[in-house]
Amino acid sequence: HGLRKDNYILAVGHAAGGNRSKAKRCVLVAFFSGSSNSEKAKSYLHGCLVRRALTSLLADCKEGHTSSEMETVQKAEETAESEIVQLWPIFEKIVTDAGWTLDKTECSTEGYEMHFE
Repeated sequence: HGLRKDNYILAVGHAAGGNRSKAKRCVLVAFFSGSSNSEKAKSYLHGCLVRRALTSLLADCKEGHTSSEMETVQKAEETAESEIVQLWPIFEKIVTDAGWTLDKTECSTEGYEMHFE
């Protein structure tokens, strides 16, 4: 399943190739044709929040807290959804106050792979 909101779909998947159980997890984002640059920036932040939540939950699993993979991913997506609702308006205000125009934003991957389709 994926989170569909704001002209994008976000979901956790596995990198292509090899054994799925050993494949690295990745956050996948698909944009609708009408997605604005502001929505793309929001999806990037949303993806970072999912990654952070997933990393934290996986660390808990290594410490003995057990959950299925599906439960872990679902909890990470739910946590990030809650955080994006709270953080996005704050982020928008801060960048607007700083003189940025989110509609002119382009995402930088900083070492992460991004695919836009």
